[in-house]
Amino acid sequence: MDTRELLLIVHILGAFMISGGALSATTLGIYAGNATSTHTIRMAADLQHKLEYILIIPGALIAIVFGSFLILDSDFIGFGDAWVSASFVLWFVAMGLGTGVMSPHAKRIRARADQLIADGVAESAELQAEYATPRIKAIGMVLTLLLVVFAYLMVAKPGG
Repeated sequence: MDTRELLLIVHILGAFMISGGALSATTLGIYAGNATSTHTIRMAADLQHKLEYILIIPGALIAIVFGSFLILDSDFIGFGDAWVSASFVLWFVAMGLGTGVMSPHAKRIRARADQLIADGVAESAELQAEYATPRIKAIGMVLTLLLVVFAYLMVAKPGG
């Protein structure tokens, strides 16, 4: 196995970590988005937050670092290639939405659910509505779509 193959394997493993974590978080969001149980919503928000810090962020860092090394190791791919530039821009967009919007939202929901549970509230339509706001659903859909766009860019390499 040469250096390029090793870099590619680790880059792809980072992408698997992102995909696994993001798709799991999305599934939890869909499941808990229809629930009114404070315990269910709290569990989903807690797991989503953990998935971000255990799989998604580490996977994203691995993917971008080893993807960059792949570019540096290549004689025919450069940072100025359209698909590479688009990937970097979208990576920053995805990280911004994930860490700047989705993760703080999950933390707020978890804290609110903890308050409700401590107060003995087992069901809360208000918490459910706060958990599954149209804004959060839209951002979740954008992040899921970005996974598809990343896969397209990595495989098709348009403009490259």
